[in-house]
Amino acid sequence: PLHARPPEPMTAEPIDATPGRGGWTARFAAVASLAAVWALLRPYAGIVHDSRIYIGRALADLSPQTIGLEYAFLHDGQSRFSLFPRLIDGLVAALGPGLAAELISAAGLVLWVSAAAYLLSRFLRGPSLWAALACLAAFPARYGGYDVFSWAEPFATPRIFAEAASLVALGLLLDGRRLAAAALLAIALALHPLVALPVTAAAVVLLGFADRRWWLLFPAAGRAALGAALAGAPVADRLLQPIDPQWLAVLQHRSPYLFPWNWLPANWALLVCQAATLILAYRGAPPSLRRLIVAAGVVGALGIAASALVPTLLVVQLQLWRAAWLVSILAAGLFAFCAVNLWRGGRAPRGALAMPAAARIGQASLP
Repeated sequence: PLHARPPEPMTAEPIDATPGRGGWTARFAAVASLAAVWALLRPYAGIVHDSRIYIGRALADLSPQTIGLEYAFLHDGQSRFSLFPRLIDGLVAALGPGLAAELISAAGLVLWVSAAAYLLSRFLRGPSLWAALACLAAFPARYGGYDVFSWAEPFATPRIFAEAASLVALGLLLDGRRLAAAALLAIALALHPLVALPVTAAAVVLLGFADRRWWLLFPAAGRAALGAALAGAPVADRLLQPIDPQWLAVLQHRSPYLFPWNWLPANWALLVCQAATLILAYRGAPPSLRRLIVAAGVVGALGIAASALVPTLLVVQLQLWRAAWLVSILAAGLFAFCAVNLWRGGRAPRGALAMPAAARIGQASLP
């Protein structure tokens, strides 16, 4: 039976806690080198991909009698779920769309790297932390199918800000600062609910390790959603609504990434590499990191399974498979931690390290 247990400390002594040497010059060189790596591997490409939607929405808000009359903006079903366009309207009006988008992208990337450093610093220090941030820059950032989505995207969308807020929220939660974590998760949900929703679920799983009553929120939320769907509540009624077969065929043809069963072998191979990295990291991790790995893994696996097994209209629209973004980030950031621990373990652990390393290189060659 579910029962409350005495709260356990969620934090742990960071790994590799030896302070860096060399003074401020060495730190400056390290920061500059890391910034250069991120800038080279995340070049700004302009107003591309989904940034066209959000910058365009801002232009439509500023010119309702011209751009605002364009069909896509008159029937915009995406931007109204995010506060982001309203927040950038003034910036776009003052600087123009080009410069505003570039500044937004740069600010988002700086905040994202800082947020990732904050979360990883709960477990890593010194060279291990720098190596983890370098791995985040260098490793594949994509998740899901057909390489459509990735984290830390170098263009102006609310996703990068929602990801940053979510990562800091997890760090605050691990430090026991629940109210601050809840506030940041609320901000992330207001910016991009599809990004923040799986992190919110992972946060509940983390809290449940200390008090299992938190896990009762999942069946309660499920019953509430089912009740709202049966009552015909707006949006919730889509939970039980199947997709029209003809429209489903169009979606599978034009947007196959929405359905995990359509993903390419390379997409699944990368996911397997990430899962293997987290399993290896789990073996030598402190308790708090182990709980985070389990929470991210459970939420990611359930999100992908729900998308594959329950393709109703709302489930497809929620894109629950995007819960894999947190798994992808942890796998990239913790690869350096795995490498150090396994290399010190002798021949057998080194062989175990070679397999995911080789797999990450080889998966890109799959069709």
